[in-house]
Amino acid sequence: MNIVFVSTWLQKCGIATYTWDLAHALKNLGHSITILTENLPFDQRRTYEGIPSYPVWYRLGSSKTIVDCVRSSKTLPDIICFQHEYGLFPYTEDLFQTIQTLEGLGIKVVTTLHTVKPGYIYSGFHKTVVHTPEAAFFVPDSTVIPHGVTINFPTEEEKVKAKLALNLQDYWKVFLSPGFITKGKGIQHTIESFLGGATDEELLIVSGECRDDALAEEITTSLLVRGHTSRIRLDLTYAEDKKRDLYFKASNAVILGRERDSPYSASGQIATALGYGLPILAREAPIHRDGGALLYRGGEHGEGNELPQFIENINESVLGYLSARSRKIATERSWDIVAMEYEKVFS
Repeated sequence: MNIVFVSTWLQKCGIATYTWDLAHALKNLGHSITILTENLPFDQRRTYEGIPSYPVWYRLGSSKTIVDCVRSSKTLPDIICFQHEYGLFPYTEDLFQTIQTLEGLGIKVVTTLHTVKPGYIYSGFHKTVVHTPEAAFFVPDSTVIPHGVTINFPTEEEKVKAKLALNLQDYWKVFLSPGFITKGKGIQHTIESFLGGATDEELLIVSGECRDDALAEEITTSLLVRGHTSRIRLDLTYAEDKKRDLYFKASNAVILGRERDSPYSASGQIATALGYGLPILAREAPIHRDGGALLYRGGEHGEGNELPQFIENINESVLGYLSARSRKIATERSWDIVAMEYEKVFS
């Protein structure tokens, strides 16, 4: 099939990463792949010869430029798959009209809804993919395809080398809190909870770009004032592939915090943790309910917060059980399997 994705591409963006992995998995199955991507300034564009891409649309702008690009092509695609996120595409009649126009050209249009919001009417998307059964509840006639997983199960030797490369003691039990840092991610709650249950031989690494300078300063200053810098390692910059790989390989478990209100979607960080076969401790929230995480309740002011107790009581037996569960789920959600599920939707 001739498949076109409308998505971000080659950017610091979870949607771009998702499309990269899915596009390559479908290409490996013999399909022709093209990307219609965001029209970024020239100094922000990156090139990649493996899959052709064309910058044709603007973030939160009109999607009619997509129609113009498709009409001008020599051969119409069989499938156009929108990778939809509210920060990229306006939820307006303009987008629905674009989909209708493309379908009028004889093209099958599929929309992957990476975030689902209760109360929205999704009838404008005629063929939809969502990531979780909970999200499907709000989108009638949608197909559930879990977030894909890249398998990176490390060997024991690789784990030791990763700790050495990061100047971590081999006997430390390392917890990792990864991903872009915003106020909604609840990172301060995660740090406080960790300090409430960890021993001196347990370390929390917070790794992720923080685009809120005030928040970054608040987190850093709080740790300095209270003298906890030896038990919390902050890296509030974007982790490129090599560094991110080291962090995950060096970790014994992943902790994911969150405010109570989260979108009905899949967590890319859970998918990454699954790929490394890591145990996952995640705060109870819609975004964390699918993926085998051990969910904890977390009170805003300490009441009913289960994470300190989880960290205090977690042992090698529990870690081994959770790791085995993560590896099983990862194997069931590998990108080659996810690509075959998309094939069924596309056919």
